[in-house]
Amino acid sequence: MGMITHGTHHLALMVMIGKQLRYELHKDFGKAPSTIVHERG
Repeated sequence: MGMITHGTHHLALMVMIGKQLRYELHKDFGKAPSTIVHERG
């Protein structure tokens, strides 16, 4: 499980960098699967 959450951490960092460089990424990119499920209700 630790590898999965650590991987999500890296994806979230990529989102932050991508936003600074004005890249458009999918709104769920870099979010933990449980966060996506929670947001969708």
